[in-house]
Amino acid sequence: MSLLELDKSSQDTGVPGLSREFAHNQLLPWTGLIQQQAIAQFLDRETVKIDTLIAKKERLIELLKEKRTALISHAVTKGLNPDAPMKDSGIEWLGEIPEHWEIMPIKFALAIPITDGPHETPELHDEGIPFISAESIKNDRIDFDKKRGFISPEEHKRFSRKYKPQYGDVYMVKSGATTGNVARVETEEEFNIWSPLAVLRPDTHITTTNFLFYAMKSKPFFYSVELSWSFGTQQNIGMGVISNIRIVIPPLTEQQAIAQFLDRETAKIDTLVTKTRISIDKLKEYRTSLISAAVTGKIDIRENLTPSPN
Repeated sequence: MSLLELDKSSQDTGVPGLSREFAHNQLLPWTGLIQQQAIAQFLDRETVKIDTLIAKKERLIELLKEKRTALISHAVTKGLNPDAPMKDSGIEWLGEIPEHWEIMPIKFALAIPITDGPHETPELHDEGIPFISAESIKNDRIDFDKKRGFISPEEHKRFSRKYKPQYGDVYMVKSGATTGNVARVETEEEFNIWSPLAVLRPDTHITTTNFLFYAMKSKPFFYSVELSWSFGTQQNIGMGVISNIRIVIPPLTEQQAIAQFLDRETAKIDTLVTKTRISIDKLKEYRTSLISAAVTGKIDIRENLTPSPN
């Protein structure tokens, strides 16, 4: 019986499972000991090859992610001109920056003080206004499929008195396991947010949404977050602390060029990561089908029919 068939027979109680009687009554393919040994030897050999290939591809994904972070960090702290005159930033983990760039606490690059969503748990509905929290900030985007649910238009209106989402805002998770994750608001659709998200709205005279987003994705910024967060039942960082994290601010024209460069180059890396993940999934599917075919006699492995030496 395949895993799919077993899954279909699972009893959906609190924890899915099979009854002992059901499992005991299943018929399994069987063969002689020599053939069993041959099948096991074949699968040991072939699955090791597949597992090794999967491990290499998973390592490739890790390296691509490291390259992506390094690319962002270099662009937002050193710029795109390798010949630009440099100066000491005065920040140990930042090092030198272009001479004509500024450093300032992030609050001075914002149009409004950092805020967040309501500090209350709203009643959720099956329809209404999407309500998102930390779990929606995934892979540098707002994943509305991961929303907590919907709130009523009345609650949306009430919550919006404190903060109403606006295209171009940047969100940062400020509590929980994903503290430090960021995403841009890239929709004009109505929605609202919960308190684990900090809102940073760029002052367009000083910085752009895209540059601010990438600056907050850089290693120096995340390092500052790690240094500043506190631990209770979970890690968290206060909005006042975020406000005082210093970032590098180039002229607006350079910010736009840097953001366009990073949009283009990170998209290439993300495409490679996606293709590699698809390849891993296919290898895992192949591994499962190979095992199934071998133990049910659907592939010929007679060359393995040599008993193991005693």
